[in-house]
Amino acid sequence: MSFRCTVVITTRNRSGQLRNALQSVLNQDIACEIVVIDEGSTDDTLAVVSETSPAAVVIHNSQPVGIIAARNQAFGVATGDIVFTLDDDAVMPDKGLIRSVLADFEIPFVGAITVPLVDHLPDGSTRRRIPERAPAADFRCAAQFSGGANAIRRDLFLRLGGYVGAGRQGEERGLCLRMLDTGMITKVADGFHIDHFPWSSTGQHRWLYYWSARNSVNYGWMYAPFPDVVAHTLGTWLVHGKATLGKKNFFQPHLGVIAGIGDACWNWRVRKPVSTRAFRAYRQICRKDILELGSLKKILERFQLRLHQETATESRAE
Repeated sequence: MSFRCTVVITTRNRSGQLRNALQSVLNQDIACEIVVIDEGSTDDTLAVVSETSPAAVVIHNSQPVGIIAARNQAFGVATGDIVFTLDDDAVMPDKGLIRSVLADFEIPFVGAITVPLVDHLPDGSTRRRIPERAPAADFRCAAQFSGGANAIRRDLFLRLGGYVGAGRQGEERGLCLRMLDTGMITKVADGFHIDHFPWSSTGQHRWLYYWSARNSVNYGWMYAPFPDVVAHTLGTWLVHGKATLGKKNFFQPHLGVIAGIGDACWNWRVRKPVSTRAFRAYRQICRKDILELGSLKKILERFQLRLHQETATESRAE
């Protein structure tokens, strides 16, 4: 099967980096549709897109709607079978990256693919977020994909309702959980990576524990079945509180949990809990983060879950 690809880039006031990101997509050895979501930029972003990639589809939001809502917008206008999300401060260094990623979707139970990121930090150092692959018989699977370096089946994304329930990033985990509940998993794109050039983050993560705790509570409220939702909320409180014990930011996770509970009370009607088996299996997968397919299948078997391919084969036999 031949898949068509759309590359989505969400941006705001980073025209210089955006130019590099666009050019790296244009350098791929396969043609792709490009969708740019401009989050209220006041620099020359629109001019850069017009000059670098005249055929790109551009959605200009006069006011920022947030990266989650912006990506939902992009999936709504994309026409590709596979939607590849790329951060505006990242580039694809290998021209065969997208072709390789599309080939991975020939595996019927692969719903999303995460591409390893190599961060090129402002101090000149580098950091690889996913270790190099060791020789193994199975391909690697991930608990969740990176928000700025991933590819997803568009029809699956829309069928699951897209990104929901998160006001400030962190929704990738929720989508991967809902995918698992339908027998679809996230694969690691081995052999390729994406170069990421983040700006200096001094002070940017001042409230990291706050948002991490708040997003975790929101995640549990949205998707955890009862009584797991109660255990998840208490666990979030304990784990995040312990991580900051004796530190200056000790109160951040506690405020985040309280804010998350407030969000849950406000949005109590929008709960979309998955099956108990899927939620508990995914919790085990998240403890591994990266694991081989054989190990993932053992976890699924323990919770009596099957991959999409197995379910489809059984249906055809009937």
